[in-house]
Amino acid sequence: MTTIALVEDDPDERLFITRAIDQLPLEVSVDYFTDGEEAIEGLLGAEKGTYALILLDLKIPKIDGIGVLNSLGNGKSSRYTPVIVCSGSKSSQDVQRAWEAGCSGYFAKPDSPTGYREMIQTIVGYWLSPLLVSPEA
Repeated sequence: MTTIALVEDDPDERLFITRAIDQLPLEVSVDYFTDGEEAIEGLLGAEKGTYALILLDLKIPKIDGIGVLNSLGNGKSSRYTPVIVCSGSKSSQDVQRAWEAGCSGYFAKPDSPTGYREMIQTIVGYWLSPLLVSPEA
C-alpha cells in the first residue's frame, strides 16, 4: 500500500483532499499532520521510504510550510520524497520561497471538489505514475 503524508491544519481542506485521494485507482493510506512541529517530527522520524509523497500546506501553525521544507531538506529519511506544496496562496513570493526551500511542485488550492480531484490526479499521475501501472500490463 502507498502512503501519503498530508500536512494540513484545516479540517475542510483535509476532507477535500482525502476524498480526492480516495477516488484514485490506487490503494492509498494517508497520515495526517496538523502543524509544522508535528510534521517535522513525524516525517524525519519515519523510516526511509515510508511516504511516497508529501502534500504540504504553507500556512500551518507552529512552523510554517517553508520551515518544514527546510527541515526536510536536511533529513536523510525524507530527502528523496517528493514534497508538493498545496497552498491557498497564489503569491509569486510564496511560490518562489517554496521552490527555493526545495519543494518538488506547487499547486494553488482549487475552489471546488472537482478541482481537488483534478489536482490530486495530476500530482499522483506525475509523481506516482509507476504505482498506477497494473502488474499484468
